[in-house]
Amino acid sequence: MAFGVNQFGFGGQFGGVQSFGGFGLPPAGVPLQQFANTPIQLMQLTQLLGNVLGALSQLQAGYQGMMGQPGFPQPGFPQPGFPQQPGFPQQPGFPGFPPPGFPQPGPYNPGPYGGYPQPFPQPQPFPQPQPGLPTVDPRFANWTNQSANNNSKTVSNAERTDISQLTDEGRAVLHLWGRQITAQGKQDGSIYFNVLNDTTGKFTPAEHALVQKLYQQEMQQYGGITGRAMDQQFFGLMGQMTGEDLSGKYANAPMNFSNGRQVDLSLQATNNNGLGEFANSVLRLWGHDRLDNAKNDGSVLQFTLQNANAFDKDLNKNTVAALLAADSADGKVDGSSLARAFSQTLDQVYLGGPGGSVNQTLAQSGISQVQVGSIVDRLKNQPIAGIPPGVDITNIANIGKCPVLASSVTQQGISFGQQ
Repeated sequence: MAFGVNQFGFGGQFGGVQSFGGFGLPPAGVPLQQFANTPIQLMQLTQLLGNVLGALSQLQAGYQGMMGQPGFPQPGFPQPGFPQQPGFPQQPGFPGFPPPGFPQPGPYNPGPYGGYPQPFPQPQPFPQPQPGLPTVDPRFANWTNQSANNNSKTVSNAERTDISQLTDEGRAVLHLWGRQITAQGKQDGSIYFNVLNDTTGKFTPAEHALVQKLYQQEMQQYGGITGRAMDQQFFGLMGQMTGEDLSGKYANAPMNFSNGRQVDLSLQATNNNGLGEFANSVLRLWGHDRLDNAKNDGSVLQFTLQNANAFDKDLNKNTVAALLAADSADGKVDGSSLARAFSQTLDQVYLGGPGGSVNQTLAQSGISQVQVGSIVDRLKNQPIAGIPPGVDITNIANIGKCPVLASSVTQQGISFGQQ
């Protein structure tokens, strides 16, 4: 909106003679030719008009300051460094003509002296997410979309690394460890045989290279396959991801030898592996939390609830909602509930502990089951950080139309089978 000199309490009429900044002007509508034979000479008239324009410039800057726009001088305070136009002397108390970079002419505001150019309206930024919500890389939505459409191989290793900040070998360790535990409920290294017998490309080159190395290491050290070398790789990676070194805690866990058979991956994350629904959900969610933004911050929880193509869309929504509500109970979502539940699950897998549960997770956060719905509903009304409201993150075509996200989104994806 253009601002005129007759707004915000500044009158445009001053008695019988129009005046602005203390300088008199001929009455409105009186041609300047009538004053051609008066003492006012051309130089004086030029100076007078320059002072009027300088006053307009000062008030213009004042309006900008009143509207809270930084970078504009305040009224009544000359700013240093403002260049003068040739032939228009500086007057005390007036900053003169505007400096280079002053807003270019836009809509004009009609005023008693013909108006003055106003700046173009400034674009408004996207609404910012509420404090406490973790960020999600917008490319991760496309990642999951491509997986749902069986196009996961279109994702380059470089992009997977860029989004997750995990190397090819790091993702191989995380993926194979997770598939072993969620399919068999324990560690014995049997997943090695799935990879070694793969001739169809179900496993990545990095996963093949990793297994060949671990297989040789365990055969030399233990005389058989135990999965211990994979555990060493996993807990070392976990330490890099979270800063928590748990290798010593599980170093003396019972050792299990593989029977040389492949893992039945159809049992993956089902109650048939002996871990239970809660533990299987936690294992998958924790394993994917790092992939969406290179952080273990619980962002995967809200993403899984709101995105129809999330990697873990088949999990029990009540379990995911409970973990999210428990995480946000302290005022922010930072992955705390998922980290606790994952620690309990590791105790269950390696030490035979009881594991966690939905009720235990809620109790540890000081909330009850009846509060989960309202907490999750409140979070649903807050945008996932990094994704502007109104952009359907499940539709890559819509993301491509977004001026903020279009440049960072590529037509690529990933599947749970390949990370």
